[in-house]
Amino acid sequence: MALAIPGETICPVSGLAWPTSTELEYKPQDLIQYDAVRLFVQRARTIAPDFNLTPENAGSTVETCQRLDGLRAALA
Repeated sequence: MALAIPGETICPVSGLAWPTSTELEYKPQDLIQYDAVRLFVQRARTIAPDFNLTPENAGSTVETCQRLDGLRAALA
């Protein structure tokens, strides 16, 4: 979103790679290959050091990454 102020420069920033699939069964070992998922897990561990990507939380992790479009600032 542009602010339309003098000197403003617009630099499009792409999101990190994130799973776009709507699979019902996500495998943590496959998901951790996506940059957005790795960043999410890394940030989650700063709050909860024992956080691990599991089959039980994989779906909600993917949904979060999808809703944030893999944007670094949103995941960080």
